[in-house]
Amino acid sequence: MRLFIAIMPPAEIVEELKGLQKGLLAGGARIGAAEQAGWDKEKEVLLVRKSPWRPSAPDQLHLTLQFLGDGINLHQKEEIRKALEGVGPKHAPFEIRPAGLGAFPSPARASVLWAGVEGSGLEGLAQDIEAALLPLDIKRDKPFAAHITLARSKLPQDAKAMLAPYADRAWGEKSWKAEEFLLMESTEALGRREHEVVQRYALGTAP
Repeated sequence: MRLFIAIMPPAEIVEELKGLQKGLLAGGARIGAAEQAGWDKEKEVLLVRKSPWRPSAPDQLHLTLQFLGDGINLHQKEEIRKALEGVGPKHAPFEIRPAGLGAFPSPARASVLWAGVEGSGLEGLAQDIEAALLPLDIKRDKPFAAHITLARSKLPQDAKAMLAPYADRAWGEKSWKAEEFLLMESTEALGRREHEVVQRYALGTAP
């Protein structure tokens, strides 16, 4: 099974991120123009067949604190669940703010478009999660970078022009308070990834 640890943004931030997806993937056009370009308003997907970008579904917009990998068995899942119980009480709830936009591995050869976020408690929380899992021989696969994935492409794309209008400015003005983190399981059904909450861990509260 595939597991990861995440913070989920509230509904109003998800709505803002959906609008950001539309603007980016329609070339920075207004929402109306984006719909004319092929945005399915009901399904929240981009229908333009020529577009290489696959937007993240609204219910999958999240901030990943650590990806735990594929091939996790039931015994490991239970060990992970218990190991994370001591992390939450060490961290008070904190504010998360929008930051800039970017792409992995680079804007010139982008396969992932992301919305950056920042918060005074993010780095410490990610470090403590990593430390809690090290005794289980679970290590971070890449350095922590606080972001929410907006879209993916199977082949590298030049996204410099897409990201240029958002240079040197945050993608939004609303912040939100992180009060918990989640252990999530990702499964594939009918060609679509579905995410299910395994356990919630409150911040600043004894387990």
